[in-house]
Amino acid sequence: MHCLVVDDETRLTDLVVRYLTESGHTAEGRYDGPSGLAAARDPRVDGVLLDVMLPGLDGIEVCRTLREEGIDVPVILLTARGAISERVAGLDAGADDYMVKPFAMEELLARLRAISRRRSDTVGRLRVGDLVLDPEQQRAWRADTELDLSRREFAVLRVLMENAGRVVSRLQLLEVWDGETDLRSNAIDVHVSKECDPATVDVDPRWLEPAVGTLLDNALRHGTGTILLRAVSRGGRLRLSVSDEGPGFPPDFLTHAFDRFTRAESSRTTPGTGLGLALVAAVAASHEGTARAENTSPGAVVTLDITC
Repeated sequence: MHCLVVDDETRLTDLVVRYLTESGHTAEGRYDGPSGLAAARDPRVDGVLLDVMLPGLDGIEVCRTLREEGIDVPVILLTARGAISERVAGLDAGADDYMVKPFAMEELLARLRAISRRRSDTVGRLRVGDLVLDPEQQRAWRADTELDLSRREFAVLRVLMENAGRVVSRLQLLEVWDGETDLRSNAIDVHVSKECDPATVDVDPRWLEPAVGTLLDNALRHGTGTILLRAVSRGGRLRLSVSDEGPGFPPDFLTHAFDRFTRAESSRTTPGTGLGLALVAAVAASHEGTARAENTSPGAVVTLDITC
């Protein structure tokens, strides 16, 4: 186990580092907040002993910054005797445990072993800010609330979290579509925007999810450039739209775009069954809504407007 000890009491820091080294671990010391934060970002660090009162940046802020950056290294706070407010603030900032100075070295080792065991229970999980994703269980949480994600949504989230802090290319996202090579990589710029306060959408997911999936699939198969998924909930209405920068629909297609077995093969080169937009229209009708398709400059947009 590689431990980082951050305390401005240099004698104490050096003593703890030496004790941990003699106990079979590796350890290093830092004596202020900024250098401690920089060292704690090293993925080789297995545990951090972090004093609260540090020059430059206090230990609570160091811990909070680590968690905000998605770094889940175990942290044990070192606090003064009786400083209950410090302990509470530290635990709220994401610390795993605390010890009161002065402390026994034997207890320190025991607490390090304890947090090491707890970490092994969640090994493999991805953490970015308040987002947690478990690839093995195919589950994800945000701020301790489990997310209801489709298989593809989960796969996209996993790619983004595995590359947190880095630009994700369209080619990387293309792999989420299981090797469907007819999906061109320049159609995978996906942007999601919300322009409303959180709202409960009372729509049957058995109908809504296939409809949204159809709109996205059509845009990804036939469109080019940026694909924009837009969701707005306001005044009891839900409006979903998917737009692309492709060739658009031929004018004669727009008048019967939502009829069964209608295809716009003259402008969209990949043929289908012609049932996709008819499904979208059926979902709209069953929820007292409308569906429409129109050309933009450039590209096309299909909008589903329903009661929720």
